[in-house]
Amino acid sequence: MLRFKHLALAVAFFACTLAGVPAMAADPVLAPLAPLMGKTWRSVENGTNPDGSTFNDVVRWEWQASGHMALATHSLNEGVYGGVTLIHHDAKARTIVFRYATTGGFYTEGTIVPKDGGFEILETVKGTTGGPSDVRTFMKMDGPDAYTVESRMMVNGVWGEPQTRMYRVDPDADVLFHQ
Repeated sequence: MLRFKHLALAVAFFACTLAGVPAMAADPVLAPLAPLMGKTWRSVENGTNPDGSTFNDVVRWEWQASGHMALATHSLNEGVYGGVTLIHHDAKARTIVFRYATTGGFYTEGTIVPKDGGFEILETVKGTTGGPSDVRTFMKMDGPDAYTVESRMMVNGVWGEPQTRMYRVDPDADVLFHQ
């Protein structure tokens, strides 16, 4: 169940930072994500997990395929859970789309829409019969080195209360996966 508590936050990660070479998106539709690139971000919040433990999330995003897509990797609590997100422009749908595959055995698919100076992220959960069916997230930059995400999950047809997290640049943080 812990993996579902953090699912909404995982979606916000693709809107948080895209890094690497080239420095700019080759596809102009992805350009709104460019200010987030080249950074590793961390959110550490004491006592915010359901069991009262510390929530520690690290995310790193990078341009792939010469800037035609982005790859975001993230891990929670030193690799207890994590995932990889592939983001690209769907020209037919005229939007930014993604697929997020997790170590929890499920995946999500959705869209990222630049909106109100941030990003609205809508996703559908697939590959599982329990937990949330949909996630809605809004991500907003708080300057060049910080951003906030607010996520809501739909469970049994009802939208839950928002979960809000602050992320800051942490160049010393590493995305970890348990073997």
